[in-house]
Amino acid sequence: MTVELYDDDEPYESDGDYFYNDMYGCWEPRPEWMHPDCIDPHAAVEQGTCCKHPANALVRRALGLAEAVDQTLSAFDRGTGDCVTTGRGLAQLLETVPGLVAEVKAAMAGANRTVAAQLLCPIGRLVLLVLELSLRSGCPWACSDHGAPDRRAEIAPLVPLLEECDAALWTVVLPRPRRRSSAQAKAAPRAGGCEGLLRAHGCGGGATVRSG
Repeated sequence: MTVELYDDDEPYESDGDYFYNDMYGCWEPRPEWMHPDCIDPHAAVEQGTCCKHPANALVRRALGLAEAVDQTLSAFDRGTGDCVTTGRGLAQLLETVPGLVAEVKAAMAGANRTVAAQLLCPIGRLVLLVLELSLRSGCPWACSDHGAPDRRAEIAPLVPLLEECDAALWTVVLPRPRRRSSAQAKAAPRAGGCEGLLRAHGCGGGATVRSG
């Protein structure tokens, strides 16, 4: 497959058919399965799926929560809303994080790679958003002038909780090869190469091993 690369500005009259690959600094044709509003096209291409087309209800809920937190904070930073209202809204949204993480962990036992890969995007966004809010100085809830309660210490434990969830998702997406136990290692045939494998499967010593 030949991938066309385009430098500088988006191709003229592309109508969203291209995405900017920030790794290579160029425009590439957008795959049909990738949503035009994909948050991280490079990661989507690597995983072969986009969370903007949710595979199930759990991905949809995780995406909705990440979008709601992001939009609430972005609107506040643009000057929309006051500290008390924004702080209360963010607190209500973040109260649902532990329940969402519990659902994700429970679903990972039988989840396929596509679901896990799609969950990586919203969970990753929540990690960054919650980390920012736990360290953020000033408004909306670290300012004393507007009477909004300081919730930074309250939400700080959510950061490692989400990071653990993110690590569990990566375990499904990129599983590590299983290591043999010490008992299995001791029981393994000591003879090397194909001859050892033949003996382990009950083939007699007279079997001829051919190479090449």
